[in-house]
Amino acid sequence: MTQDSAVAEGFVRHVFGPADPSVSLLEYGRFPSGWVEEYRRLLKSLTESVASAPMWPRPMVSALHYALTHLRTRYCAWQKLDSDRRNDQTELDLSRVEAPTLLSAISITRPNECNDPIANEAMNPC
Repeated sequence: MTQDSAVAEGFVRHVFGPADPSVSLLEYGRFPSGWVEEYRRLLKSLTESVASAPMWPRPMVSALHYALTHLRTRYCAWQKLDSDRRNDQTELDLSRVEAPTLLSAISITRPNECNDPIANEAMNPC
């Protein structure tokens, strides 16, 4: 196993494995202790190790998508269970997960290498 694949597998395991925060978000409206910090650490390692790869492993992209979309959905479901309650810390944590995840996902698309002028303009409007 290469270092890159070990990093990717650790990231996927953190998102989908026993540490998956979905249940905690649904039941308590918060992330498990330390989950966001570990996610950000793993994402940084992941981005540094595989960002230049021509293709990213499908499980890794699935984990990025899941973190970017499904975690907020779980939190919103918790909110709706009791007249739109809120947890300010969780909302901050969601932003701390979503923003770097989105930036990592965008880095998959390299506009300078794209032959589609419309896609290039969308990625580089200036």
